[in-house]
Amino acid sequence: MTVTDTTVITKPINAMFTRRFLERAQYKTHYFMGTDPATLTKNAGTATALWRRIEHLTVSTSTLSELTGESYPTRTAVPPTVTDVQKAVSKYGTHILLNEEADVFNFNGTTAELLDVLADNAGRVVNQIVRNEMEDNATIVYAGGGSSDAATGGVVTAAVLNNVVNLLQRNVADSFLAMTRGSVNVGTVPILAAYYGICHPDVAYDIAQISGFT
Repeated sequence: MTVTDTTVITKPINAMFTRRFLERAQYKTHYFMGTDPATLTKNAGTATALWRRIEHLTVSTSTLSELTGESYPTRTAVPPTVTDVQKAVSKYGTHILLNEEADVFNFNGTTAELLDVLADNAGRVVNQIVRNEMEDNATIVYAGGGSSDAATGGVVTAAVLNNVVNLLQRNVADSFLAMTRGSVNVGTVPILAAYYGICHPDVAYDIAQISGFT
């Protein structure tokens, strides 16, 4: 008896999608931390974002005398120092264009996954741009007394971190995280108000081994 197999009657569907996608790596947009984004209003006629800082006033240690007289009482005013930072806004990103067959023959979940990929890419693009701006405008302190990336003289130490924290505090920098007082839970301790720190994964373990690291 001759067996009629799939070489005679081929499978009507040669391939079937598994109705799920393999998990993609999820990137962390950590350079968003500690940044202050600007917002542009649509149809506002400008493509420039503006940040404004009103600097600290000079400390006055003289007492004020009582206001007297019949005219409107006033004192000599102090003009504030205003620092404006402007940046032209540019467009970034990418897009995916599906032809009719890629759209018709793929199951519906494909489009949703492509949108997730585009959203993930948009976050990574902005994260990278923010990182480049921060790196280009940051004051760099090299470990071990080095003067460049290639001439760094040693690993990050508690002394280096304390030096940077001291520099920030002397300049009255705002901390990013408020002080925590700990709790009754096991392993919790009070932690002083802190600044964000971003490091390369290759040195994260070394930093975690610094005495007193929490």
